[in-house]
Amino acid sequence: LALNICELSTHHKLLVPDFPYLEAEVVYACREYACTIEDVLSRRTRLAFLNKNAALQAIAAVGDIMQQELGWSPQVKQMQMEAA
Repeated sequence: LALNICELSTHHKLLVPDFPYLEAEVVYACREYACTIEDVLSRRTRLAFLNKNAALQAIAAVGDIMQQELGWSPQVKQMQMEAA
């Protein structure tokens, strides 16, 4: 897992400050069949359980990455962001 995440070096930024979750982890989660923003923030990173405000702050970045990885339309991305 760590090696695969490191290979995604173009996504080396933190999702939110003060938490160790990288954009690359969202990419990896999509490739491991994560289909919703809620899934990434709740199950894949656990950020939603650790800090609600940080999770809310990460929604837009996670949505942007998932839109690119999963080919979401702007409408799907908006629905996902509202549901998260």
